[in-house]
Amino acid sequence: MKASEEQALMEDLANDAVTFVESEFGMVLDFSRESVLQVDDVIKKLRNQFQSDIAQEKVVYTLSNILGAYCGECFIKQYGGAWLIEDDGEKNMIYLKKDDFTFPFPGVVYLNLTEKECLSINDYYQEAAQKLEG
Repeated sequence: MKASEEQALMEDLANDAVTFVESEFGMVLDFSRESVLQVDDVIKKLRNQFQSDIAQEKVVYTLSNILGAYCGECFIKQYGGAWLIEDDGEKNMIYLKKDDFTFPFPGVVYLNLTEKECLSINDYYQEAAQKLEG
């Protein structure tokens, strides 16, 4: 997949997150830095209200990709960067690359959906920003 195709795919997934969050929870995601806090709220709601759905691998994988793409697109708008999608033969590994750093936003969302104790997506976003700011 070409870099431009990867970028277009991730932008589409991020827009899917906006549509999903508004239709399911009535929340408006506007691609601002502050809206990443809302993604943490969405993850909590998904874990509490849709536990049986997110227990299905395909569902959790889709949610991780759309919400992770959304957070990554927020990051790109603020700091720049580009998406990198690697196929390991079973699943695609998705990272946001900026300078010498890679940030697996979809993977962090996945952990938040499936694990009890992990770094929130907002905290991860802040840590990623701090790495870039030096």
